[in-house]
Amino acid sequence: MSKFIVVGKGGREYAMAWLLSQKHQVYSLGASDAIRRFAPPLEEKKQISLENTLPEWILPKLCEFSDAVFLVGPEQPLASGWVDQVQSYLPQAKILGPNQQASKLESSKVWSKYFLLRSNVPTADFEVISKLEEFSTAIRKFSPPYVIKADGLAGGKGVGIFSEKEEAYQFAKKILTTTELGTHQQCLIERYLNGKELSLFLLLDGQRAVQIGIAQDYKRLLDGNRGPNTGGMGAYCPTNLTPEEEKSLQHYVIHPILHALRQENLFYKGFLYLGLMQTQKGFFVLELNVRMGDPETQVVFPLLGNDLPRLLEKASEGNLNALEGINYQPLKNCFGKCPQPKQFAVCVVLATPDYPKKQKKSYPLACLEQLEFELQNQKDSYLFHAGTKYLQGQWWTSGGRVLNVVSIGKSQKEARQKCYQWIQRLKSLPLKWRQDIAALRS
Repeated sequence: MSKFIVVGKGGREYAMAWLLSQKHQVYSLGASDAIRRFAPPLEEKKQISLENTLPEWILPKLCEFSDAVFLVGPEQPLASGWVDQVQSYLPQAKILGPNQQASKLESSKVWSKYFLLRSNVPTADFEVISKLEEFSTAIRKFSPPYVIKADGLAGGKGVGIFSEKEEAYQFAKKILTTTELGTHQQCLIERYLNGKELSLFLLLDGQRAVQIGIAQDYKRLLDGNRGPNTGGMGAYCPTNLTPEEEKSLQHYVIHPILHALRQENLFYKGFLYLGLMQTQKGFFVLELNVRMGDPETQVVFPLLGNDLPRLLEKASEGNLNALEGINYQPLKNCFGKCPQPKQFAVCVVLATPDYPKKQKKSYPLACLEQLEFELQNQKDSYLFHAGTKYLQGQWWTSGGRVLNVVSIGKSQKEARQKCYQWIQRLKSLPLKWRQDIAALRS
């Protein structure tokens, strides 16, 4: 039995911890009430904040778990340097997450954009502004729709797409002059790319990389990809590519990025999430993230099955080449792929009525425990907590994205049908969700 420490409290971390806990010992840091039920917290009293640096009092505690794989879920602890702190105190720690320097691939979109340019990786044309006075000149170089991005971390809400210049200006103003989306010194104006958006996930061990899944997520709040951007309202996996598309993706995107990481001495052990747009001209990288996606984790990880804990262990040990069933390309590239999944997974996110605006109040979740009980013995459907808390003998909402319902099937259609059938059991809850996740186009 292996040991894992999962850092984080959302749906992604719940999925990680719950799936691993079925056969292994899992502990938690900064976890939710729901996760702490099956992953005992390492904190003895005060819960750790995920927004700050790792408090020094927890470091000696980690020495007691030096044989555990340290799995960092959210981006903020990585950007705050948690990995650097743990490795400095415990050099032999088996930690999956890049250091603070490499985490700039996500924590600064401007830095990441220039990294992609240096790597000769296709990405959308862009302009960087640091003052509102620069907006009108910069935006003249683009035609609508206009894409505006905050430079730093914004909880998945730092990107806006607008048909009118005035709307784009107001969003840029919010980024540069308020703290509503965090504190940002810069923002980007990007050329809009039309195509199919994909999420590709790599697991790196410091030298090698394994492609563990390609998913499609749904960032817009409403059906038909309308409404404001969110942290993600659902996802499905796999998204199949033709052999020619796979070859193009590896040649023009994956290999140049892996080569650039080595060239720039960005020692990388952990997950690398490539947000892609597949256009008529090929693949473009929209963004790089230094962790698994949420809700993509909820569909990628279940399909890895028994390979999941072995992948995580070998990557944390810098030894992915010891895994059977993964054929690596020449040592120069050190890239391999997990076998294609034989099943499909669909995840639908259930959110509060106010989402993506800040939650105004907490809502009771009366029938939740009954559905959890019914799902206990199901091998193809799961209910993952994302933003819940346990008070006064029942579950309540504690965040915008509250629950994830996940189902697995032999086809995308079957997985989708199962997922929405279970969701119908929750229709009495004060939650909303999209009806078109993983809908097959005619």
